[in-house]
Amino acid sequence: MIARFLEKCGRNGLNDVLVGFDDKTAYAQTIVAYCIGPGEKVHLFEGRTDGVIVRSRGSTEFGWVSIYTSFSYLDKLAVYSFNKFIGSYI
Repeated sequence: MIARFLEKCGRNGLNDVLVGFDDKTAYAQTIVAYCIGPGEKVHLFEGRTDGVIVRSRGSTEFGWVSIYTSFSYLDKLAVYSFNKFIGSYI
């Protein structure tokens, strides 16, 4: 679904749609199903990361990655930036 959206609207199309909204939070979710054979129980493995829609940046090789940043990445970036800032004054 995202591939078709990006194909029609471009990488910053989602940003253009969200212009009137203050809240640009989103989440990336993956669900993988595994079954050992016909008639056996299906096991679902789910992963989710919360984040925010951003203007396209970086690599555009993998679908939506250039327009999404997880909060965990932003937390790491904030800590790195703070440490770099403090380090320049020590």
